[in-house]
Amino acid sequence: LGLTPARYRDAIGGYYDRDDPENHEPQGRLAGMLLKVLRDPEPTTSKEPGRPYTPEEVAFFWEAARQLPPELKLKPKLHDRLQGRRPHRHLWEAVRRWAGRRSVFTLTGRLRANATFSSSRNCIFQGAAADGAILGLWLVWRAGHTPVDFVHDQDVVETSADDGVPARVEEIGGLMKRGMLMVTPGMVVKVETVVTRSLNKADLDPRYLPEASPSTPALPPADPGEAPAAAAPRRRETSIATST
Repeated sequence: LGLTPARYRDAIGGYYDRDDPENHEPQGRLAGMLLKVLRDPEPTTSKEPGRPYTPEEVAFFWEAARQLPPELKLKPKLHDRLQGRRPHRHLWEAVRRWAGRRSVFTLTGRLRANATFSSSRNCIFQGAAADGAILGLWLVWRAGHTPVDFVHDQDVVETSADDGVPARVEEIGGLMKRGMLMVTPGMVVKVETVVTRSLNKADLDPRYLPEASPSTPALPPADPGEAPAAAAPRRRETSIATST
């Protein structure tokens, strides 16, 4: 956008050293001043008591803002405000959000493009966790299991409801740990697993609940005169959800 000290000084009639290369490089402080012009009807400098921007300064920044690229994709009302030099907070937000977007690499070297500023900072550590979870999901699928969903950090796998469920739970948990350790070697990785009858985590399958503690009192025997309780119908499928 040409936000260099040289162009700024030329616009307001100020002096600068033409031989200093820094005066011909874009400066962040000028970008901040431009954003303030887009937001405030009467922009002032930040240093107390605050100096109002001169008409020459305001005109310079509005002219620079008109050079914003089409990739910004302003909404029609905001585009009209930009062209008409009418400041508004929503215009400021749209330009600031666009200017803050950047590419960022995760710990594994995966590129995430066009991330917002906050997401790019968050991706440095959350991206590593996501990569480890993806690798774990890949290992689970390659081992022959049937992933049916992946929610945040949970791998949901469908499996037959038979005596092999406990062993498959152990195997899937181990594969998820292995995937995470490929990204974070040497760290302690824990996996929590539940076996459910549906995609609802609270819908636990009673056939695969952890064994009760020995201290748990046993239920009293049923009265011989009472009819036996009806057994729950056996389901053919169940879900294993693992969280790293």
